[in-house]
Amino acid sequence: VTGYSMGGYGTWSAISKSPDLFAAASPICGGGDASVICNAKGMAVRAYHGDKDTVIPYSSSVKLIGALKDCNAEADLITITGANHGIWPKLFQDPEFYSWLLKHKKN
Repeated sequence: VTGYSMGGYGTWSAISKSPDLFAAASPICGGGDASVICNAKGMAVRAYHGDKDTVIPYSSSVKLIGALKDCNAEADLITITGANHGIWPKLFQDPEFYSWLLKHKKN
């Protein structure tokens, strides 16, 4: 599952509320509730966020990935250095983005 901006919020929410539906998640420039994110600790999560985002603070992704790591989850934050909120066009054209998502399977 993936989503950008409000869809990033939706991604964080979906994996917190229904973690059994997904093998992997890539929220992009999103945020969410760190108090329930450990529900998603059984899946791979790779978040993307520009560190100069003026729409949704970069700290939102830092907080959520940190909370997942505190739960011993497989979680990474890919920081797009110097980037603002509009990181999705280049990201969605990167084959590695899809390769990472699709290499994860539900058992």
